[in-house]
Amino acid sequence: MIIILRVGALTDIEPIVAPSSWGEEWREIFLLELVPIMENRLTLQRALRDPPPEGGWVVFTSANAVRFALAFMEVDPNPPSEANPFNPWRVAAIGGQTAEELGRHGISVDLIPPQADGRSLVAAVRSRGARRVLWPANISHRQDMLRELDAGGIPVEEIPVYGEERSGSAEEELSRLLATGQIRALGFTTENTVRAFQGYLEGTGRSLEPEFSRILFGAIGPTTARALERAGVAHVVVPRVASVRELISELQSALRSGSQDPACSDRQPDNSPP
Repeated sequence: MIIILRVGALTDIEPIVAPSSWGEEWREIFLLELVPIMENRLTLQRALRDPPPEGGWVVFTSANAVRFALAFMEVDPNPPSEANPFNPWRVAAIGGQTAEELGRHGISVDLIPPQADGRSLVAAVRSRGARRVLWPANISHRQDMLRELDAGGIPVEEIPVYGEERSGSAEEELSRLLATGQIRALGFTTENTVRAFQGYLEGTGRSLEPEFSRILFGAIGPTTARALERAGVAHVVVPRVASVRELISELQSALRSGSQDPACSDRQPDNSPP
């Protein structure tokens, strides 16, 4: 059995269609639940109503940040624009999935960096003459992005619009499945799911060795893979394309071939929510 550990919310669950060629049973466990930071709703609304004369950017580093920011703006009695609540700000998305989420809501994306990481995003908005950045973020934000913004001398207003909480029911389900001895692979979709898993291990008195020595680990992209390696996982499978479907497919292939060599995977930039 393959277990995919995800961040879950009503706005975050996307159906995954399994090809008929997939033989290994798989299951999703939403180890983290998303919760809005309601006290920052008015802060975001006011910030968007007061853009700079020029050079103002709203940057999104996850699809979830888009969803929560838009939900906050839906209840604004005086939105800057009914069609696009971010006008006249220019909009940047860290990667393709984030841009797709904006597009689903009819919002044009002015900038997607060549690589889905904080450094590339900051360099891209700086090259476009950014003078002020508004960042609706996860409360446990991407540290690399904040460091790059600070180093670049760009005034940034970070507004946490959502956070993540560990799910007790999900941890109980994971314990039950581990007890069956049927789990052959664990896939991780964000750095935060890795941290939540580490918290789960500490809380249950488990350890990576020897209990997980026979389990194959996978990560949706290189940032998540590095988090697993820092946690002590020696071999991590990474798909060529950062998606849950491709992660499952890569783990299936590795299990069939018996390969646990991370060198077999071509790591590409993460395009997943932090």
